[in-house]
Amino acid sequence: MAVLQVHPLLSGLILLIPLITDGFQKKPRLLPRFDSYRVVDSFAGLPAAIRTADSKLGKRYRTVLREGAKKGPNFAGHFTLVSWGCGSSCQMWGVIDARTGQVFDWIVQSMAGAEFYLNSRLLIIDSPKRVREAFGDSPGPSCAACGTPDAYEWVGTRWRPVSGAEKDRARRY
Repeated sequence: MAVLQVHPLLSGLILLIPLITDGFQKKPRLLPRFDSYRVVDSFAGLPAAIRTADSKLGKRYRTVLREGAKKGPNFAGHFTLVSWGCGSSCQMWGVIDARTGQVFDWIVQSMAGAEFYLNSRLLIIDSPKRVREAFGDSPGPSCAACGTPDAYEWVGTRWRPVSGAEKDRARRY
């Protein structure tokens, strides 16, 4: 039986490999709570017709935005989040002010949907709750369609990344 001899420096490096690769794995981060971004503002009545003239996003996706806006506010008091497909396991999200019909030229992209509430300015894309609803209780770490949860706050006219969220997933259209 042959015995493999390894240089002492190499054997030390081999022992460090698990420690080094652990640093490259993405650690789950704590997501913010919806109640920390509460809104007291609300809207009652019929939503305004969307205004597409001053919005590149509104011009490009006017039909899906118009149909979504008719449902009324579902986010941050008086805003309506509307989603549409952009391929397999891909959704785009647009924001409309239900009071004025303004379509904001900001989009967010998700892979497994988004979690949001009428009484909060917080949007969590690919939230663990939505992933469980779509893929079952524990889809596992190799789920390519589950996405990575990211949180964004709507600050009136644009998205602000929260808790280390990737900036390029919420961008100007």
